Amino acid sequence: MISIKEVKCPKCSADIEVFVRDGKTVGDIVCDNCGYTIKEKVIHVVAGSDGELIMCIYCKCKTMKKSTTTHVVNYNNCIIVIKNVPCEECEQCGEKYYTDEVAEQLERLVNSAKCLMQEISVIDFNKAA
Repeated sequence: MISIKEVKCPKCSADIEVFVRDGKTVGDIVCDNCGYTIKEKVIHVVAGSDGELIMCIYCKCKTMKKSTTTHVVNYNNCIIVIKNVPCEECEQCGEKYYTDEVAEQLERLVNSAKCLMQEISVIDFNKAA
C-alpha cells in the first residue's frame, strides 16, 4: 500500500508530502519551499507482509475504517484540492492512509493540475478517477 504522509522539512519546517510504500519513502522528495531533498527510503511505517497497514504510525492503534478525505497540495503558490478521496482512517487518531491505487491516481491528478497552473484547482476524485 502506498500512503501519502505529510512531514516537516528538516531545513525550513515547511510541510512536505511524501509517498510511502512498504515503510519507506518512494523516490527522493524535494521541499518546494527551500529545495531540501529527503532521500528515498528514510521513513519507517509498520506494515504487514501483504502491504496492508497493521497499525497507525502515530498512535499505534490497529483499527482502521474506510473513509474519504480531502487532499490538499500547495505547489508554487497554487492550491490543488482533491475532494472525496477514498482512504483508510485510524479509528483512534483519525490519521489517513491511501492504497497504492489511490495514491497513484492522486499523483496523476496532481500532476495534471500542475500542468494547468491555476491559482486554485478543485477536483472531485470520484469524477476524475
